[in-house]
Amino acid sequence: MKNIRLKAPQINASSMADIAFLLLVFFLVTTTVAQDKGIAAKLPPKGDSVETRTNKKILDIYLNADNQLLVDRELMSSNELKDFTVKFISNPEQKADWPATPRRAILSLTTAREADYQSYLEVYNALQAAYNQLWYDAAIEQHGKPFDDLTKENKRNIRAQIPFTVSESEPQDVLNN
Repeated sequence: MKNIRLKAPQINASSMADIAFLLLVFFLVTTTVAQDKGIAAKLPPKGDSVETRTNKKILDIYLNADNQLLVDRELMSSNELKDFTVKFISNPEQKADWPATPRRAILSLTTAREADYQSYLEVYNALQAAYNQLWYDAAIEQHGKPFDDLTKENKRNIRAQIPFTVSESEPQDVLNN
């Protein structure tokens, strides 16, 4: 009698790599990744020269670790910030140390690292509200209707006259200013 060895049945695994690859591609294509939107901010143009920047007037806004707002080293509430910013940018009294035109105004926002995010958002919203007010006033003056009712071209022209220029610096580790 012959000694016959029976082989155990084996599964052909040659196509397993193909199946794994197809599953990987399927999940990569069908999966969506949630992204944080953050705050939309427009960076200054690349060609902004030193000479152009020196003609601009800067409003220093600092939010310290105690969530106190200092505007040009004066204590101010976030509610007062909007009106003060509108005055600074439009400069109705033609003060020499304020911008001659809205295009020359820069708002420099600095926060202490320890400041609350909610306080930061209140300050940023006040700055945005100031620009919204300026754009609304310009739309009424130039076109006789609110900014939101203007055509895209007219909105673009007003934003070119009154650009949203906020410069944010890296949060600082200073406890109080």
